[in-house]
Amino acid sequence: MTKFDSYPLPVFEETTANLFGSKYFSVLDCYSGFWQVSIQEEHRERTAFTVPSGHYEFNRLPFGLSNIPASFQRLMDVVLKDLVGPECWVFIDDLIVSSKTAEEHAQRLENVLQRLEKGKPPVTSRKVRIRTTPSEVSRLCVVE
Repeated sequence: MTKFDSYPLPVFEETTANLFGSKYFSVLDCYSGFWQVSIQEEHRERTAFTVPSGHYEFNRLPFGLSNIPASFQRLMDVVLKDLVGPECWVFIDDLIVSSKTAEEHAQRLENVLQRLEKGKPPVTSRKVRIRTTPSEVSRLCVVE
């Protein structure tokens, strides 16, 4: 039986509404975000599945389990703690950095990247958009 994690996920419309007034935007995507988080040994049996070739348990957070998005959101909120809100917005494994000036944007982006480096959720360069437009932010977060 699954005990559901009630950690709140952000509401996308509320997150993007907070970008109003910003001129500079960057979007970062955590590379295979869920796969970067280890499952404690004593909890791995909860991820077990059986197929004709054997019985398996996940060592890392898999996609598709009901509590995974909440668990990953919690991780990102802990890693970025005081930066969420004033300097960036997190929507599970996507981060949006916004600012009014180029100088402020460079500093915020540096702060976020340093925090991610310490916290270890890697960012994929394939999906990083630095100083992008508001319409590009919306497209990246909704479509990809």
